[in-house]
Amino acid sequence: MSANKNFENHYQRLHRLATYSQLYSFTGAEISDEGYPMCVYCGDPATGRDHVPPLTQVEEYRRLGLAKEAYLLVPCCKSCNSFGGNNLQASIFERIEFIKDRISRKFARYLKQTEWDEEEIEELGHNLASKVREGTVKRRMAIARIEYYGGYDYLMDEIDGHFH
Repeated sequence: MSANKNFENHYQRLHRLATYSQLYSFTGAEISDEGYPMCVYCGDPATGRDHVPPLTQVEEYRRLGLAKEAYLLVPCCKSCNSFGGNNLQASIFERIEFIKDRISRKFARYLKQTEWDEEEIEELGHNLASKVREGTVKRRMAIARIEYYGGYDYLMDEIDGHFH
């Protein structure tokens, strides 16, 4: 990509931020036992914020008649922000389900894996045992992220309190 095109893309993003950022209301986040804000989508540590609807989709959001819906800036982790991307959903709750589906698809091979107990793993050779442990950890992480609905509950309370 040329330097001129990069500048144009950067300018368009800044313009959207300046034009639409005042529409968004920042939501708080559920706080973990360790004291960090949690991603509203999966419960991992929130490292950034997600615009719902995405800044690049505000015009489309309005064209579809969704302009009266809440414009939210929600705490999220980097991977959930990437999963959501510029995809447009009608509400934050549809976006939560969309992102959970993306997590499920990304970790599908681990989610299909049988749950092993440590005794069974110890009977395997070193290399295979290592792979099974790694898969078990990824499977459990994916399940925890998919089954996390603390952000959903938190948002329901916050939206009910501020927007209704």
